[in-house]
Amino acid sequence: MKSYKKLAIPVIAVALAAGISTPGQAIHTYNHAGYWGGGFQTNDNIPTFGEFWWAPWYNHNDQTSSIDSENQNWMVYQDSYFRGQALDLKGRNFSNLAGYREGLPWWWGGDWNDSISSAKRI
Repeated sequence: MKSYKKLAIPVIAVALAAGISTPGQAIHTYNHAGYWGGGFQTNDNIPTFGEFWWAPWYNHNDQTSSIDSENQNWMVYQDSYFRGQALDLKGRNFSNLAGYREGLPWWWGGDWNDSISSAKRI
């Protein structure tokens, strides 16, 4: 067996054991409906969208208008650090969060558009 093949097997095993995410497990957020505008992609849990800046003066907290979950199970929250009202994406994608109210109390007058502050894979 060639030496590079001997090395490849342990490297792959370590990567799998470490839980390294594949590109198909990412969440993509966008600042506009229709999956466009400033946004970001990550495979990791996001305790606060305020850490992601798309301009020196503008972060992603409460700016998400569409989400592509790549058919993975993610939970998004109204508040930072996985607090507040939650929306289970259940592998779904949302091209427009305006008017979408699943998971919100009946008495709260808003929707999920521009209301997301954290997300984690479930």
